[in-house]
Amino acid sequence: MKIKKLYLIISFVLSLILFNFNEDFGTGIFLIFIILAVIYYKQNKKIKPKVTTYPKDFTIIDVETTGLRAFTSEIIEFAAIKVRDLEIVDEFSTLCNPVEPIENSHIHGIKDEDVKDYEYFSGYIPEILKFIGDDTVTAYNAPFDIEFVNSYLSKDLKNQIFDVLQFARNYDHRSSFKLENIKKDLKIETKSHRALDDCKTTLEYYKYLITNNPKLEVNYITCLTTDPRIKPKRNTTYIKWLKENYKPIETKTNNYDLFNDKNFCFSGIFKKLDISNLYKEILNCEGNLQERTTLNTDYLIVGDYVDTTQNHKKGIDYSSRENNIKILTEDEFLDLIK
Repeated sequence: MKIKKLYLIISFVLSLILFNFNEDFGTGIFLIFIILAVIYYKQNKKIKPKVTTYPKDFTIIDVETTGLRAFTSEIIEFAAIKVRDLEIVDEFSTLCNPVEPIENSHIHGIKDEDVKDYEYFSGYIPEILKFIGDDTVTAYNAPFDIEFVNSYLSKDLKNQIFDVLQFARNYDHRSSFKLENIKKDLKIETKSHRALDDCKTTLEYYKYLITNNPKLEVNYITCLTTDPRIKPKRNTTYIKWLKENYKPIETKTNNYDLFNDKNFCFSGIFKKLDISNLYKEILNCEGNLQERTTLNTDYLIVGDYVDTTQNHKKGIDYSSRENNIKILTEDEFLDLIK
């Protein structure tokens, strides 16, 4: 008979004997033995090891940035590798042209002249999201990379997130977890602090971890934008970049009459508009993008926000002065354009 069952029987019999002598005392002893029996059972029950199927299909991403804080820094290189059955089947990589000068070239070697012919990161978002699809997004120190990417998106990534660094810290015993040191230890021949090479190094290290640790638990993490100010800020910065760098293509779209020679200001977070292509279409139709609401603003498009933005407050104030400014929600603007 198992110990836990025998222990419960003894507790029960002893309490009955004592109950015949003293009802209150016997009841108390019975309850005490029951509690002890439950505690003993929980502490000694066998825990079945969790059988884990390691992810073999995913997309690894990596970014190089102008600094460490997403709110004050920008992405200057993005790379991703699509992995199937632990083998690379596709790659995506691009430099990105920030608004501010690059001042940390000593880390990644990327200079202003290297990125001058590339777009701002927001211009690559449609292509990046298409490449990632519904894959599990994997990265080395994922909270860093995901926070930067999310800051440019109207809605945070909903993909499952797997952090190889967190996974490694739980099971690999080494003094340094820097990718450049791991690369040397495992003799991985890739460059350091370049996005595509770091993706490949991350894959090789992950393969090493699961090969040398037969039974490990895989945990997924959540990475959400914590500062609600950052997405509207990115939107304004992108408009600034387009005004300084984008070369309009002469074309007449279905929205030409609406956009031509009109001033547009966008404020807040937009979840339905394809901002990258919309802004370019406005400029292609010889319309104007404004970073701030002015007395000359024709259309103020208002997205979601936590607090009423300054642009929205100014728009309400200006419209009350009998200006011709039209304030539209995202849905109203979508109904207006063709």
